[in-house]
Amino acid sequence: MGSVAGQIAKIQGLRVIGVTAGKERRERLLGELGFDGAIDRLSEDMGSKLDELCPGGVDIFFDTNSLPSVINPMLRRLRHMGRVVLCGATPYYISEERPKEYVSYTALIMKRGRMEGLLAREYVDRFPEARAALAGWIKSGRLKPLHDTVVGLENAPSALQRVFTSANFGKQLLRISPDND
Repeated sequence: MGSVAGQIAKIQGLRVIGVTAGKERRERLLGELGFDGAIDRLSEDMGSKLDELCPGGVDIFFDTNSLPSVINPMLRRLRHMGRVVLCGATPYYISEERPKEYVSYTALIMKRGRMEGLLAREYVDRFPEARAALAGWIKSGRLKPLHDTVVGLENAPSALQRVFTSANFGKQLLRISPDND
C-alpha cells in the first residue's frame, strides 16, 4: 500500500520519502520507484534520517502499519497543520500484546496536526475515477504495481503469513501451480 501511495504522491508532484525494512527494499524505493529518499528503519536512525531528508519537517505522513518507533519520529517532525493518514494496523491484528512504547500524540497537538483513518469503503462512489486514473498511470509506466508471488497451493498459509510479518514487498499473490498463468 505504501509503495502505491508514494508513487501516486510522486505523480501528483509531491516530494516522497519512503520508510521500509531492509536495504534491498530501500534501494527498490529509490531506484525502481523513484522516491526522493528512503529510510531503512532496521538499520538507520529514524530521527536523524528524517532530519536529513526532511529538514523543513513532514507535511503528510501516510502510515501503513507503523509501530511507535516510526510514528513517534514522524509526529515530532510534523510541520504546522501537518496531516497523518492511518491506513492499516497489521502488527496489531496478529498479536495480543500491544507495543509498550508510547505514541507521542502531544507532538500532534503542538503542531495542530490532523490524524484520520482512511477506509476505502468511504470512497466507493469514486472507484470508477480511481480505476481510470490508476489504469492510465500503469499503462504509461508512471505507476509500477509491485507483486510478490508465492507458487503452489500448499504454500498458501506461508503466503498469508508473509503479509502479517512484512516479508512481502508489494501485493502478495499466490499462484496455484507453476503451470497456470
